[in-house]
Amino acid sequence: MSTAFEPIGAGELGQLFADLGSGSFSVVVAPEHEVSLAAEQIARRIGRMGGEPVERIQAPRDALELAKHVRRAREAVLILSGLDGFSEDEWRRLDERRSQLGRDRRAVLVLSRRGAERLVRAAPHLASWIGGSFREWDDQMLSAADKERRLARLRERTGLDDEQVLALAKGGELPNDPVFAEWLVLLGRGELLERA
Repeated sequence: MSTAFEPIGAGELGQLFADLGSGSFSVVVAPEHEVSLAAEQIARRIGRMGGEPVERIQAPRDALELAKHVRRAREAVLILSGLDGFSEDEWRRLDERRSQLGRDRRAVLVLSRRGAERLVRAAPHLASWIGGSFREWDDQMLSAADKERRLARLRERTGLDDEQVLALAKGGELPNDPVFAEWLVLLGRGELLERA
């Protein structure tokens, strides 16, 4: 899947949802280390638009658990992430259960490019159902305030500050965890990922 998708940032979500019908699925493709951040930003922005409840679902165990979440939360807009670990077999199982994914509200799957490629390859019926609703996340569209809120959460969660994370990255000692990759990207120091 080498197709270039139309870019979308948090500010363009209103247009995305205006273009999609009720019960539609869409995919937002984000860099692997930004999937969680993109999903969080999408959920926050849709919540601010008001009018519809939003539920964020992270890392369902497998296709069966994902289908249960989708059925249970019929009245909420769903923002799903953490699906990049799904094997082709799990995507095939989800493809077989696609009739169970019918919804009253929209759903957004936030995937890495590799995860989106796996979905298209292993779940062709689901991919055709999603159709042209694949978009590319544009992290440049995040506001400075959104970035700072996310950084504040990362600092609180880890007990580290920006300087400590930068020092670990420069020394090649940064833990191999997507949280730290996201942190470096938010600081505008993504080039340090090559040392980590």
